[in-house]
Amino acid sequence: MSTADVRAHAVVLFADLRGFTSISEQLEPHCVVPLLNEFFSLLTEITFRHEGTVFHMAGDCLMLGFGVPLEQPDSPERAVRAAREMLASFGTLACSWKERYQIDAGLGIGINEGDVVAG
Repeated sequence: MSTADVRAHAVVLFADLRGFTSISEQLEPHCVVPLLNEFFSLLTEITFRHEGTVFHMAGDCLMLGFGVPLEQPDSPERAVRAAREMLASFGTLACSWKERYQIDAGLGIGINEGDVVAG
């Protein structure tokens, strides 16, 4: 069986930096890269604290999983707890960015539960 044939029940969390297009137009590239690094670092640290997995990072988005590759019966709760912590922690980061860069940023999060194909 190839890894693409592995099916699992999981929770997928998508996190998106709101306002990124405007931010990238306002700031110089040498400011945008550290900003994205802060964003991704914060969200991945929280994900790992809740025993989630980073599936994909692209642009200003993260795709995270709970319940894969290892089954977690409480994966929906883990995802929601992680999302709540992300929202709370991002508020502090957004205030810091407002002070340092004079920008407004938000965090959008979507969560879905269902069957996935891993690989």
